[in-house]
Amino acid sequence: MKIKIFFLFLISCCVACKNNAGDENYIKQPVGMLKGGQYVVTNSEKIKQEWETALNKTSDNDKIKTFTIIKATTEGDIAESYYILIGTNASGTAKTAAMLYLDRDKFYFEKQQGSDALSYLTIVCEGKCDTGCNPIVKISGDSKFLVCSSCIDCIKTENELR
Repeated sequence: MKIKIFFLFLISCCVACKNNAGDENYIKQPVGMLKGGQYVVTNSEKIKQEWETALNKTSDNDKIKTFTIIKATTEGDIAESYYILIGTNASGTAKTAAMLYLDRDKFYFEKQQGSDALSYLTIVCEGKCDTGCNPIVKISGDSKFLVCSSCIDCIKTENELR
């Protein structure tokens, strides 16, 4: 009888203490992959949840409809290729973005510069512009920065996500 109670206790402890490693460590997991020359987003559910929380700091009840990984060239002191993940709302008026790096055909969030913490930066570019107000990367000195392309009506919001 004592053995049965011990095993029941052990099993209940295991169930109660079980971690969902995917939720806790989504920042370490691949965001997407390079497959046949195409960029494919593979880990969007947890990212969507986190990004919508950040987006709703400035927009009430806004939802991200699509995620896209793009490759572009930096502006500023040096022209380098970069990758970013962009989440766009249904109306196209808000775009949330984070820098990525490619490692063995898998994309990962680029760690925040100068930080030892497991975190990354996002920006939200929000505005009703015909052109502009898109997330881009600029280089100044040795540092890369997420910025919004020019538009009079564009508002930029930065968030550090962990």
